[in-house]
Amino acid sequence: KPALARCVAEEWRRMIEEPLWLGMDSVLPGAEEVLRAMRQAGADLWLLTARNREEWVPQQLARLHLLSWFREVKVVAAQEAVTAKAMLLRKISAAAFFGDTESDYNASLAADIKFYAVTSGQRSASFHRRNGVQNPYINLADAWFAFTKTN
Repeated sequence: KPALARCVAEEWRRMIEEPLWLGMDSVLPGAEEVLRAMRQAGADLWLLTARNREEWVPQQLARLHLLSWFREVKVVAAQEAVTAKAMLLRKISAAAFFGDTESDYNASLAADIKFYAVTSGQRSASFHRRNGVQNPYINLADAWFAFTKTN
């Protein structure tokens, strides 16, 4: 069964960035309000994402009306996600990194940047905890609130 699970997961990773599947993405409730609050608080928002199909990122963000929230969108190769994200985090002197994957967490560790894991994305709270994240948050709003309380 583990071999079948790996095969299914690999096929999903191959297909997930196709326009058909990207077209099913939607903005999570409350996400734009949190982005607005972040910007109003003076946050300089960058989007760092690991993808195999970089060409679809701008179209997807534009379709979801998210592109304008970010100063910059940086796409890194999926197979180099940790090192490339860590390099970018250091380069921009990030105050924090909000993310939903283990590569986000590992990049923040490599860059020595405070990480705020959210469970409204790809990974659950239990997954994050098993991978070393101390306090995963249910959503971006909760993570942002925690950040504002410590900064």
